[in-house]
Amino acid sequence: MKSNTEIASLATAKARNLVRGMISNPDPAHVLRALEKIRSKCSEAEFRQALLVLRESEIFRQSAIGRDFNREFPRLVNGAVASTIKPTDVLSKIGAKASRLAELVSISGDILRLISAHDYSGAIKQCRKLFKNGGASVAALRYLHFIRNRVVSNQDLMQHVDEILLDASIENVKYIATVIRELSSSKTDYFNITNRIRKADLSVSVTIARTFIDPIPRSPVEFEAALNSYYYVSLFDAFLYMARLQQLQLSFSPGLNGSLFDRFLALNEIQLDVTQLFKDDQLAAGLDLFRESFLLPELNALFLYRTVHGALFNTVERKEDARTTYERRLLANYFAAVNTIADIGSETVSPDFRTDRYVRTEACHFQNSTALIYLLERQDGDINHNEVDFVRLMSRTRDIGIICPQQHLENIKFNAQTAELKIVACALSHIKQRSQLKEHELRAVLQAAAANQFSGKYTALLNHVYAISPAVAEHLVQFSDETFLSKLFQIMGSPNAAIEERASILEWYGNKTGDTGYLDRAKNLRIDVQINKERGTIDDSRIYVDPLKFTQWVSNQVLDQFAILLESLPKPIEPQLVPLAWDKVKTGVTTYEQLGSLIVQCYEEFCSNKVHGISSYLGRRIRHGTLKNTSYNDVVKFQNDERFAKLFEVHEFASAYRDWLRNYEQVLDDLRDKYLYIHTKTKPDGLIFLDFPSSGKRLAATHLLHDILKSFAVNNSAVELPYIILEYCWRIVEEDLAAIRKFVMEKKAQYGVFRAPIAASQKIRHRDLQDFSQELNSVAVERFRTIELWFNKPSIASPSADIALLFKAVVSEIKGQFPDFHPALAVDDQGFMLNGGVYHVIYDALFILIYNAAQKGKADGTLKMDLDLNEADGKKLINIRVESELMPGEEISKVAHSINAALQEDCEDALVIEGRSGIKKLRRMEQAGYIRNVSYTFSPRTVIASFSFALDY
Repeated sequence: MKSNTEIASLATAKARNLVRGMISNPDPAHVLRALEKIRSKCSEAEFRQALLVLRESEIFRQSAIGRDFNREFPRLVNGAVASTIKPTDVLSKIGAKASRLAELVSISGDILRLISAHDYSGAIKQCRKLFKNGGASVAALRYLHFIRNRVVSNQDLMQHVDEILLDASIENVKYIATVIRELSSSKTDYFNITNRIRKADLSVSVTIARTFIDPIPRSPVEFEAALNSYYYVSLFDAFLYMARLQQLQLSFSPGLNGSLFDRFLALNEIQLDVTQLFKDDQLAAGLDLFRESFLLPELNALFLYRTVHGALFNTVERKEDARTTYERRLLANYFAAVNTIADIGSETVSPDFRTDRYVRTEACHFQNSTALIYLLERQDGDINHNEVDFVRLMSRTRDIGIICPQQHLENIKFNAQTAELKIVACALSHIKQRSQLKEHELRAVLQAAAANQFSGKYTALLNHVYAISPAVAEHLVQFSDETFLSKLFQIMGSPNAAIEERASILEWYGNKTGDTGYLDRAKNLRIDVQINKERGTIDDSRIYVDPLKFTQWVSNQVLDQFAILLESLPKPIEPQLVPLAWDKVKTGVTTYEQLGSLIVQCYEEFCSNKVHGISSYLGRRIRHGTLKNTSYNDVVKFQNDERFAKLFEVHEFASAYRDWLRNYEQVLDDLRDKYLYIHTKTKPDGLIFLDFPSSGKRLAATHLLHDILKSFAVNNSAVELPYIILEYCWRIVEEDLAAIRKFVMEKKAQYGVFRAPIAASQKIRHRDLQDFSQELNSVAVERFRTIELWFNKPSIASPSADIALLFKAVVSEIKGQFPDFHPALAVDDQGFMLNGGVYHVIYDALFILIYNAAQKGKADGTLKMDLDLNEADGKKLINIRVESELMPGEEISKVAHSINAALQEDCEDALVIEGRSGIKKLRRMEQAGYIRNVSYTFSPRTVIASFSFALDY
């Protein structure tokens, strides 16, 4: 009788031949390709049998696919998970190899006990032993990551962990290792990572990753997929998965018994004092423990903690629908003391880790959050008129707008009586569902509260909300951009008022939280607005994206996410060209993939936004009549021109012209209706693509990521990122713009030239026909060229300004503060253009110098700026000199003494945002490296201030 692990057990000759080919070519890539061929060309059953042969047959002992027990991680097959063997068959395998599994369970017990004793060096040694004994597994990977999270400050132990993983071919399970790292890190966005895992295409690795998020299978199919996925890695993982589910009494999970299962139960009882692990930040410790609890699910306390809070701390709307009896019982026991809102949270909290029950005086924000969701579930969103307690609870919880089901939020909002609860409920509802309706509701309640309680002062309202809930206030700060604020018609008098209010909000929030990034954003916003005023109107003759609105969108919507991800990278950050699969970054889980996903999100906004993106220009300039009117009217009027009336009396000529005109008009209609669009499912012929299918686009996006890394490494701040991103968006879209220009000119060659038929030319004077064709073709070609020119990058597309413009913008702003200040300007108009965010620094320095001139100098005197270019240390240096006249009656000696004294004083207390007129701040900017060579010289009636700055280009 044939063994079911022999090649001959395969039913088809093709499958047998492919498997035999693996003997002579054991290359992992070849083996995986051959398996995929068996799956696609033969059958799923043959694929499963071939996999079994590779795992069991002695011929394939060194197979990259792996065996029941491995010293290295196996290469995992791609594609959807196949149920290779039934759960009962896995159970039989476990029974047949119980002694080998018992040995691995024993080593795991040693590892967990050493971790419990905080002996990480000993635990690492036992992990090495686990691998040597054929225990390369997801379990071993979990243990090592838990240890690694504990020893980050010990380079020797970190190196030992990395060596073990490298020796075990960690690259073979790279996705699983990355998910473990990202899910357990306090520096990443937990919900972002879990959503990416849920959206990823199914595979063995993804199926295992999903068990980290939710360890309990909800159906037999889900159970078999997870069991088979673990079995693909090792039999040890399959055993641990089945053993852990044993206590849940799931009908589709076969039972384990005997001495091997008793050994597993002994692991459950190992105790870990988690209070020592997360003592640095106790209020955040509950979430940190939750995020790492999946690493040690063999410990009962951590598995129960994960199960209880995981049932509530998620984005699922109908959380109760698939909940098991086991989970319901756990939740009821854990939250037995929670019956009203007042039972959640406490003003005096001494956080502790209660894995057995909820205690309000010991609960952290995370535990309070799950307690609130549990209570709302039980009461269908009814808070029993405890509005004050609910609002107060917002300062003791977290992520409620993300984890609370929408139906409960709607119920709370509908029954709210107080203004505070209405604001909180609408904000939570908007966090949950960012629709136009939710935005309208939020806008209405905020406007009413600001008008009725704070005399229309929106920032004062946010300060009030911050005292109630910092989390809700943070959301309002993020979302209250110029567009949102400009729609608060009752309290915002004009769009300019909305922009100023936005700057005030950023400034207030930066001071409130101590985050200087918000202060920089407020300052830069005011500078950009002033420069735009001085620059004048937009050039609408070319495609356009509003640089101010787009950079503010980046600052408001994604800049914080960029900062969080960049902060999570190992220090020092090394700028590098990171190769990414740009078509998969939206579901990728590495930090670089998440940064790539944000880049794609920014590019989509750059193209698709209907207010300030390319789509806005296409709609306004092209599809709303301009294209057709511009290009058609001047051509169609030729048939009514008296000079050519005799030509149209010739039937062949008139017919040819009508045919040409019809084709010409159709081309214009197609451009307007089909091609000059963002490429989407509804506009499949659109010529502007939101993805990066070409090597050119991918290269530009990769260089953008490099420059983002470089900027953050140099500045330790994300404040420059909006300007870098805008510049690169133009580089990326240029490929599509070039394709449109080429497409338009091809249409011009095809349909923009009128040629009279031979029959008509025989009946018409040659000179008349030549004049008509030349004039018509000249007009038609010019119209096509005009359309083509629309798709060139505009001259002011990037956030840039020349120094002369900055000087004039500063003078204009200062005139608003000093009405009598009307100097005669003498400006060196050399074209030194500053790109990116550099001009904000120069604007700040010029403001200090010119403010002092307005305050102390002659109001109607001459204000002069000179520029020159030098080199130093291999870089170009621009020197700026500003000369101003003294106020009548001022003595130059006193002025010089005052300025020199200020230059010599300690500048550490110089205000960074306020007090922009201070010479001490100028020295502070010099010390920080933003500018160089600050100096003052004096003549009998003038003061000359100078500084220089380096260019990177």
